[in-house]
Amino acid sequence: MSRASVRQPFSQLRNGIAQSGNFLTTYALSFVAAPIVVAGLGIRAFGIWALTGALAQYVGLIDLGVGRSLSRHVAANHSDRRACGEYLAIGFVAVLVVGVIALGFAVATAPLLARSVHISSTSLRVVLGCSCSLIVCSMLTAVVSAYPIGRQRMVTPSIAAAAGSVINFLASVGSIAAGVGLPGYSVANAGAGLVTVILVTAVVLRFEGAIPLSRPSVGRTREFLRYAVKTQLSWAMELVNYQSDKVVIALAVGPSAAGSYELASRVAFAARQIGILPSVTLLPTLTTELTQSGMDHVRRAFHGITETIVSIGFPVLWLTAALSPLLLAGWLSHVPHDAAAVLLALSMASLASVSSDVGKVVASAEGDLTVVVRSAVGTAIVNLGLTALLAPLFGLWGVLAGTVVALTAGALVQVALVQRRFALPPRAYLTAVLPTLRLCALLAIPLFVISYSQVIHGRLAAAAMAVVLASSYLFLYVVFAARAGRLPQEVVNRIPAVRRFSVAG
Repeated sequence: MSRASVRQPFSQLRNGIAQSGNFLTTYALSFVAAPIVVAGLGIRAFGIWALTGALAQYVGLIDLGVGRSLSRHVAANHSDRRACGEYLAIGFVAVLVVGVIALGFAVATAPLLARSVHISSTSLRVVLGCSCSLIVCSMLTAVVSAYPIGRQRMVTPSIAAAAGSVINFLASVGSIAAGVGLPGYSVANAGAGLVTVILVTAVVLRFEGAIPLSRPSVGRTREFLRYAVKTQLSWAMELVNYQSDKVVIALAVGPSAAGSYELASRVAFAARQIGILPSVTLLPTLTTELTQSGMDHVRRAFHGITETIVSIGFPVLWLTAALSPLLLAGWLSHVPHDAAAVLLALSMASLASVSSDVGKVVASAEGDLTVVVRSAVGTAIVNLGLTALLAPLFGLWGVLAGTVVALTAGALVQVALVQRRFALPPRAYLTAVLPTLRLCALLAIPLFVISYSQVIHGRLAAAAMAVVLASSYLFLYVVFAARAGRLPQEVVNRIPAVRRFSVAG
């Protein structure tokens, strides 16, 4: 037996810290780079880059959900190296297919799209091709990382991915400093994506051993694709809900409006991802536990898991909503019109989404995504319907209103469907969510008053005030939540000041 085959999983806390660190590094560098990129390219070119990125993500749907399903199937078969090798081989084939189709898509559609956004077809072909290349590189990185992640060893690939984010940041900022324009900026990003693939592969091979590869059997391929297609359908509906707005705004209003919307939605999306990150980390662990202990164990743990997820996700979303004018003013030298209101609305819409994510993880771990897909499709249909109805009447605000209503209603429907399908305790969701929701809302009231009163002027002053208010909010929240027993004790024990205050209470 090889050394790699007997490696033990990291603890769930270490895995969570590793993935959180990678995520925070990626988004921190993205936020630092964004003002530089907007200043260097202009808001219009930045909007075109956002548009091509959204279109490239739709092209990525061609992999049928293989990449998103790999770590779950590796976790379910972690002791069977040959089975893991078969799944990973399917993953590499899927990336190859997507790469070929993405290249053809970029070449074929660039002239038509170029006329819509008023840019030369040659330049847009380069930009769209680079956006598609980034998606393919991201998929390839996910396949390489799926083996250690599925075996609950997330630290090594997370560190390598964080290093890749640094490379991407240097390439982005360096290309802007060189004044190469949008095509050159796109090429620099695509090159950084390729370097990241090479880096992650080298690190995984060095510290985790050889990645198993086996010829997939027909039966295992069929079983895997049945699950993967459902995963992809759910993800496709997420793209409709989170990316279609940018496409509609870019084509109907203009690239500049899409660029403004992209800046606000980027912050809201980062806050949402922080909220669901613990549940994403939980999937391989829950899959392993489910195969060993059955659904009864998950039913008993559902309330505690949901409480933990919302205790981490809700304060971030409330902070983002309450401080949106200060966050944008401290981040950007020029804040686009209505961006703060867009950020507020998208952050509030993500509350239900974050709280419902545990149910999605339970369904994924169990291998039955039917109810998740059903609610996702319904959410996308409602979103598109409301957008078609409201956008002609209210423009940007019609698009935004449709998204907020659809996301909130869809998340709550998913909760109900998942609880019924897996016989989860009916009141477990409400008793886990409502106390944290009340606490976060009450603590956020003073922040809303200060932030939206517009008494803070200047970029540095706005940034400093945002840091002060956020730090105060988080400290008070953690103390009260710890006193109420809503935070994991392992986390509380690692923060001495919070432990003193919570014990004193």
